[in-house]
Amino acid sequence: MGGTANYNALQVSLTRRLAKGGQLGAAYTWSHALGTSGSYDDQMNPVNMRVANYGPLTFDRRHMLVINYVYDLPKLAENNFLDNPVGRAIFNNWTVSGITSFIAGQPDALGYNISGESILNRKVTGSDTWGPRLVLSRSPILSSGARAWDRFIDTSVVAPAAVGSKGMDSAWRQVVRPGINNWDVSVFKNFPFTKDTARYVQLRLEMFNAPNHPQFSDFNRTATFNAAGQLTNLPTSRGGPTGQTYGFGAVNAARNPRIIQLATKVYF
Repeated sequence: MGGTANYNALQVSLTRRLAKGGQLGAAYTWSHALGTSGSYDDQMNPVNMRVANYGPLTFDRRHMLVINYVYDLPKLAENNFLDNPVGRAIFNNWTVSGITSFIAGQPDALGYNISGESILNRKVTGSDTWGPRLVLSRSPILSSGARAWDRFIDTSVVAPAAVGSKGMDSAWRQVVRPGINNWDVSVFKNFPFTKDTARYVQLRLEMFNAPNHPQFSDFNRTATFNAAGQLTNLPTSRGGPTGQTYGFGAVNAARNPRIIQLATKVYF
């Protein structure tokens, strides 16, 4: 039997053109992508695919807000004492534009292993290809105010599955990775060849992730238990072994830092 998927969304976009050289736009999507499979290489539970696999797909993004803007700054050197070649070169013909994105994180799965156990799947589920899932006493997702770099989820709610599990002890994708909060900004400066011509040289400063703030992209989603069912790979700062910085639940990947690009364009 093949996998199934469905997608539903509310999509809204607004554009406002300003009277004095500018434009502001926004696009918002509230959506949900659900299914048993979102790609050809997803493994299907051999016992009950609908119960075991149905849920948010990896490309599910519940909220997406993208704002774009272009603004021509007022010419300060015009019909005043600054209106001379030097003043116009410094204070006129500036443009600021940018794209700001706020995007929810992608759903993903938690996993686990047991120290010294090399055939966990076969021992617990009886299958070499289908493994057990973590048992959750409640949702591991923390509110944004309760998260920290070394505790992105509530690690106290997880436990290993019992022998005989069918691999359906919890949802397929139980957590959500960190979302995107990104600001791309460009600043343009035009130098006209003469005062009233459309021919000019343009200097461009383009910054991706302009504030250069950290943007985490993933966290350690694999728990390690000992034979007694106790977590053994928490971060050191959360009571784990010495020297284990990026233990279970700690962020361990980040998106690009600020990237700056400089360019010059000539318009004839």
